[in-house]
Amino acid sequence: MVYTRPRCEKKIDEWLGQEGFDHYLPLRRVVRTYQSKKVERTIPLFTGYAFGAFPSDVSHLIYGSGHVGRLLDIPNQGDFIAQLSAVHQILEAGLSVQTCAYFGVGTQVRIHAGALRGLTGVISRVAGKTRLIVSVDMLQESVSVEIDQACLSLGD
Repeated sequence: MVYTRPRCEKKIDEWLGQEGFDHYLPLRRVVRTYQSKKVERTIPLFTGYAFGAFPSDVSHLIYGSGHVGRLLDIPNQGDFIAQLSAVHQILEAGLSVQTCAYFGVGTQVRIHAGALRGLTGVISRVAGKTRLIVSVDMLQESVSVEIDQACLSLGD
């Protein structure tokens, strides 16, 4: 995986292709309106990252492209490839996508919208649903409620 220099995702993806390396850059379409003129562009889905498969002994060549900030090792490549394949399948289906905050299980979050606005708690997943856990330490008890992930932000 490549962490790119600012706004160099497409450049390093093209460079990797020219050099014959396997590469992938997930792109999404955006439409912007400028003074009543609509402009459609494709932009990287994950800003600052491009993906490629190459041996570690060619890292000096990749740094030599001038588009790379650093190379990142992927410890569990099988899981990573499966996750990127899922992203690829979503993009190929032509669905409208946008990135959102990643809230892993155990992340402290704050609700910023809805009836529970202002509450803080910890994220959990039960049966594929996002749940907010609020604890009462003195009682050593907790309650959980299903919550829409769009209503969450990182807690304080």
